[in-house]
Amino acid sequence: MEPRFRKRADGKEVMDKARTAITQHRGDPSNRRHLLGFFEIQFGLFREQTFRWVAENSLGYAAYLVAAMKRDPTGGSKDSKEHSLNKGCFKEYIELFPSGRIAIAMKEEQYAANAPQHIPPAQGSPPAQHLTTTEHAAPTQQAGTSQHA
Repeated sequence: MEPRFRKRADGKEVMDKARTAITQHRGDPSNRRHLLGFFEIQFGLFREQTFRWVAENSLGYAAYLVAAMKRDPTGGSKDSKEHSLNKGCFKEYIELFPSGRIAIAMKEEQYAANAPQHIPPAQGSPPAQHLTTTEHAAPTQQAGTSQHA
C-alpha cells in the first residue's frame, strides 16, 4: 500500500467516486454543486475528505486555502495537472456559497493587513537628510551670558 502522503488520484478516479457517492445518497449527479460536494480533496490537511465535509467542518481552513490559491494561482508551479484541477474545483465549490465568499474575503483582508507594507517615496521630494549628532545637541550656554533677558 502506498503511503497516504504520496497517494494521488487522477481526475477520472475523483469524478467516478463522486458520482458513485452522490448516487448512493440519492443526489442529482447533473447538479454541479452536489457533484463537487462529493469530490475528495487531494491536498492539504484534510486530504481524502469531501469538499462538502471541509466546507461544513473547517470553513476557515477552506477559506485560507482558496485565498492562498488566489494569491498564487500556480501553486508554486509544483502541482501536477490533476492536483491543479482538484484545487480549481475546490475553489469553485467554496465560492458557490455566500458564507464561503465571506470567509475568503475575511482571509484576504487578514493577509493584506499582515503583509509588509512598502511605500515608495513621493516623486520630486528630496531624500531624507540625516543630521549629525552635533546638530541634535542642545545649544551650549556661553559663560557670563544669560538666556533670559
